[in-house]
Amino acid sequence: MTGLSTPRVADDTASQIRQVALDLFSEQGFDGTSLQQIADRLGVTKAALYYHYRSKDELLAAVVEPLFTNLEAFMDSAESSEGRKPA
Repeated sequence: MTGLSTPRVADDTASQIRQVALDLFSEQGFDGTSLQQIADRLGVTKAALYYHYRSKDELLAAVVEPLFTNLEAFMDSAESSEGRKPA
C-alpha cells in the first residue's frame, strides 16, 4: 500500500518546492535565491530538493513551464477564433 502513495507524496513535495521557489524568486529574484533558502522555507534538506530537481535552473524551468503551456493554449485559442465574427 505504501508504494501506491509514494508517487503522490513525491508529486505533492515537488509541487510545494515549485510554489516556494516561485515565492522566493518573486521576492528576491532568481540570482538572489539559493536552494538552501528554498529548503529552509520548506523545512527539508537541500538533498531533498536535489531528489526532485537536479539544479536551480531545472527548478526554474519547472516553475515557468506551466506559464508557457498556458500561453501556448491561449495563443492557439486566439488563432482559431481569428476568423470568427463577434456575436
